Amino acid sequence: MISPASGEEPQCIPVSMIVRSSVCPLRVYLERHEPIEEPYAYTIAKQVGYHLGSERDTEMIWDEIRVVRPEIPDTMRSYLNDCITAWNGISWEIPRATDISVKNVKYAITGRIDWLFDTEPEIGILRATRAPTYGVWRQDRIRAAAYLLASEGINAELFNSARIVYLPSGIVRPVVPGVSDRRSLFSSLRQVEAIYRGEMPKAPPNAPCDRCPKKEVCRREPTTLFDRFFRRS
Repeated sequence: MISPASGEEPQCIPVSMIVRSSVCPLRVYLERHEPIEEPYAYTIAKQVGYHLGSERDTEMIWDEIRVVRPEIPDTMRSYLNDCITAWNGISWEIPRATDISVKNVKYAITGRIDWLFDTEPEIGILRATRAPTYGVWRQDRIRAAAYLLASEGINAELFNSARIVYLPSGIVRPVVPGVSDRRSLFSSLRQVEAIYRGEMPKAPPNAPCDRCPKKEVCRREPTTLFDRFFRRS
């Protein structure tokens, strides 16, 4: 937990930052002073999510998206069409609440869950990525564990699972985070706490460096002859 000033609440860490750190904490460090803008795909998926369970008018949803993100390129309309097509003929349980802010004061974790349902799994998490062939992506297991921990303030006894909504695939999958998922959650949480203190982390061996936008400024690679021969990542 990040130590607060006297009389103040601890500085909370967003779930999204914890998940990003589970991929590569070094990238989180390099982007720590930059505003993080949500991807266009997420903006579209989020807006489509508001219309699940009701008639989905493509033009109306696109107009709403353009109000939310006026700069969104017209090329993203194909992604919108794919999302809407994916849900044709699929039933949807109407949630009892949407966009619920949650916070765990003990661990200083905060976030906003997309849906709260009347049936289990009660917590719904929207993803703008396509579903894997089986199960859910590793980062989504960590994401679910983080949201479940952050949601203890709502009801600590009921929330032990979540449903991941892969919106562009039209697929909903339940997930019960396991021991390794919770370990990864706390490992990533400690990494972010260190970043908040100004400490520079190391990139993990499996970091996706080839598609990282920070690869040109990242100092992961050894810079001296000694480092090149003797230092390991």
